[in-house]
Order: sequence, then structure tokens, then C-alpha cells
Amino acid sequence: MLYHNMPATISFSNIQEHLFQLSAEELNMLSSLETPAFEIYQEHIKALLETLAPFQTYTTILLVANGGSLWSSIAYNTALGKNNGKRLIVINDMDPDRILRMRQECSHETSLVVVISKSGSAIGIFETLFALWDYPKLFVTIPETPLAQVGEREHIVTIFHPEVSGRYSSFTSSAYVPSILLGLPVEEIENGGREGYAMYNTVNEEHSALRLATALFRLEEKGYAEVFLPIYSHFLRGFSMIVTQLFHESFGKDGKGLTVLAAEAPESQHHTNQRFFGGRKNMIGCFLHTHNVSHDINLNVPKSLQNISLHNGSLGDLHKQSLTRSFQSEYEGTVAHAKESGIPTIEISVSHISGYEIGNLMAFWHYVSVFSSLLRGVNPYNQPEVERSKEIALRQRNTIR
Repeated sequence: MLYHNMPATISFSNIQEHLFQLSAEELNMLSSLETPAFEIYQEHIKALLETLAPFQTYTTILLVANGGSLWSSIAYNTALGKNNGKRLIVINDMDPDRILRMRQECSHETSLVVVISKSGSAIGIFETLFALWDYPKLFVTIPETPLAQVGEREHIVTIFHPEVSGRYSSFTSSAYVPSILLGLPVEEIENGGREGYAMYNTVNEEHSALRLATALFRLEEKGYAEVFLPIYSHFLRGFSMIVTQLFHESFGKDGKGLTVLAAEAPESQHHTNQRFFGGRKNMIGCFLHTHNVSHDINLNVPKSLQNISLHNGSLGDLHKQSLTRSFQSEYEGTVAHAKESGIPTIEISVSHISGYEIGNLMAFWHYVSVFSSLLRGVNPYNQPEVERSKEIALRQRNTIR
């Protein structure tokens, strides 16, 4: 079964057709969905560009953030990052060895600390901030938070973060501030995201986001608990953690939900294929790749080496071979193995890498997560079990004192 929702194509194998069907009750429930805050809010990109113009001289962005304040930026930069002399360094913990090494490598004259926190109250954010206090700084947070108060007292430029849950904040200042500082095409990302929302927010059993959410829900009911997500694209590998967070925090609740095992492929074939094919039969295969690549390399094997035996041929068989075809063959081999093994198999193919396609893909995952949550009867936007760990960690800090 192949379904087109340009620019992404999704196909399903070894999943019975009735598993895509929704009951009248489910359709009514989904149809009553109010437009989510993440779709209603629209970022003022022009204003952001103007505010950030004075900071464009910095060539190293030290991004201090966690979770939803971090992973959309990573996905965008991994896919769309340019060879423009700018680099992104992520600081998502307070490991002193890591911070000391970073301080040794990053000049105060060329480095900007960007702190992004919706709550503006995470203790770890402040610990890292004060470890980097002597660097130039820029904040993104909600007004009147502790972080906003620091910005006001110290006259640090502070950009507004909307009331949008972090993991769904991909089209807000949370993701756009670092993206703009890195020179990414945020207008293209925005256009792709907006058109993606328009595609995926309707309750239509034929559109790919709802079909995927429905299939995953039904498969979970049949005992499938894990999603293996090998990403066959260097440029798409940055989606691994945002998809993981969207799934785990949005609908891993009330004893329900799926575990995502995202991995860069084809390297994943050397550590997880054995589990996927030989372990417990509770895994769904969800393969993410690009349909077209912008460049290719044809191999040139020295003539003096072409007669060396390799498998059933020789090294000469590689002469003039296309690396695009080789890479695609790795993908096709694992997918074919999954299909012949009877494993529920989903293929998501992005037409090519551009700001529009990346924004559209992000919108797709947002609605897959929302529909997945609603089908399980859980709130897509909270994460109640996360807070308890934070409380214990804070208490432990106080105990050490």
C-alpha cells in the first residue's frame, strides 16, 4: 500500500487493511479535535531576523537547552546546515569535563551562548549558564520566568517563547533562533510546516499521518511494543531524537505507548538488525530515507587492484559503480528482509532535502504524535512522569550541600 502526501511518500507492508480502519466513535472523537496551539501560533520571522542581526557576527553557537528546546534545531541544522563558517555546539548537560573542554576550544570573541528554556526554571540550565557566564549571551523563554528575570536584570536580550509545548515548538523562536543564527532557510521551513499542518490536521483516513498513527495503535494492541526507526540518510539522522521525544512524551502514558529505537543506517545493520530479525517478535520496522540525492560518486578502482577476488566477483566489479546505488541497495536489502520475514514494515520517503521538505516532515511527525495520543485516550501535550525525576534530582543537590 502506497500513499502520497507530497513531499513525503509512505508505504505499508505486512499490515492488514482492517488495522487502518477507525470506528465511528474514534472518528467522532478525532473530528472534535481543536486546532492545537502549535498550529495556531505563527512566529514573526521578520522580527526575529531584525532582533538577531547584531548577533550574526558570532561564528560558534553554544546552545544550552534540553528536550523540545533542542531537538528541532538539531534536526534542522543536521539536514540544512551550510558550509558557511558557523558551527553549533550543543550543551545539554552540566558535565564539568565537557564544559571545561568547550571553554578551552571556544573563543569569547566569536562564541555566543544561546539559552533556550520555555519554563525558564530548569536548574540544569542555570548551572550550565553560570559555568559560561563570562561569554556573550542570548535567552529564549516565557516572560517573567527566572531566566527572563536574569535577562532583565543583566540587560541580556531575551526573546519571547510562546505557550507551545517544547516538543511541538519546531516552528517557533525555540527552533528558529539558533536556525537563523546558523544561516538556515527558516522561511522555507515555515512554509513546509504550514502546508504540512494543512495536509495532516484533517481527519481523513486516507492521509498518511493519520494512517500511520492508526496502524501503530492497532499494532500495539496486537502486542507490538517497539518501533525500530533506521534512518537511511545522513541529513535526516537529526530527526532521531525529536521523533523519539514526540512518541515517548506524547503517548507513553497510562501504561500505553511505543518504545522508539532510532538509529543511523546502514550502520544500524551492524548492531540492531540481529535484534530486529532474530529477537522478540514485537518490533515494527519504520524506515526513513530520501528518495533522491543531490550528488553521486562513481568509483574509480585502480586497474592493478581490479583482479583481487571479492565475494563472488572481484574489486573490478566496483569500478564505475554509483555510491547512490550502493547506499540504496543497503536500504532495499534490509527492507526486503523485513517484508519476507513478515514484520510490519513502514517506509517513509522524503523526495529530497530542502527547507520545505524538512518543515513538512516535522509537521507530519507532530500530527502522527497527536493522533497517536488521542487514539490511546491520553493528553498529547503533558509529560507528568518527567517532573518526579526532576524533583528527586533537585532534592539530591540540596542533600549534597
